[in-house]
Amino acid sequence: MECMEFDLKEMHKVQLNLFKRFQSVCQDHSLTYFLGFGTLIGAVREHKIIDWDDSIDIVMPYRDYDKLLKLPQDVWGSGYFLQTYDSDPAYKKCYAKLRDSTTTLILAEDIDLDMNHGIPINIYPIIHLAGDAGERQSQIRNAKLYKAVTEGTASDLDDTLLSTFVNMFLEVSSLQQRIKIRERLKNEILKFENEKTGCCLVLAGKKSLSLVLFTSWFSSAAVCEFEGLKANIPEGWQEWLKLRYGDYMRQPITELQDSKISDFVTLNPSKAYTYYKGRTYCV
Repeated sequence: MECMEFDLKEMHKVQLNLFKRFQSVCQDHSLTYFLGFGTLIGAVREHKIIDWDDSIDIVMPYRDYDKLLKLPQDVWGSGYFLQTYDSDPAYKKCYAKLRDSTTTLILAEDIDLDMNHGIPINIYPIIHLAGDAGERQSQIRNAKLYKAVTEGTASDLDDTLLSTFVNMFLEVSSLQQRIKIRERLKNEILKFENEKTGCCLVLAGKKSLSLVLFTSWFSSAAVCEFEGLKANIPEGWQEWLKLRYGDYMRQPITELQDSKISDFVTLNPSKAYTYYKGRTYCV
């Protein structure tokens, strides 16, 4: 795809407003959240969004994430939309996004999807893992399968035989069959949520699904300056970032620079995504 110039500063302004709205809703409903991934690094290192970052990432304990998803859409106010595969069936991710529907961010991977394409922030659930090593590995495998079935691709699966089987299933199964399997896998992933386990994972990308974290890291929040705001970060933020990125204080982190900016098709912070239907998506 042709390389284009996009104004990330204007996009960051929209994302920061989304984060403020998210913070307000969490405060009103007593929900716990933490900054995560590159956003967390930006907060602890520079107290702001990293200049070339393409997202604001948030993680939530599943009990709070589940409560968030059950809130009525009107709690967000005009122009905001909490996107999940339940609220927007064309959306194919296993985590939520809060979008500004008055703006546009269309990615190449989503160009054929008739869904909300407003500029988003990402909200990932933290899942409790089993204490038993064997059960934990089965749970992690199910999490990877859940992600594959939800997204409609097995490209992130490490097991070649399993990947082939999942791709075959995705090719021949009906939508109702995929929904049924997805819900069964979800129940398997969540079966330890009511137990006090010592470890967890963040239901996000491929690498996160392979990292076993300590629940104690997310047992309480510290407060960090972030873009002039007071934002929550996990108590064990140093341990998490070191495990995830190694020396997270170095400049720059190559993995984080490999963002989706090259995948941007249309970015417009001042025009609603619906304007582009039939123009740059669902053509």
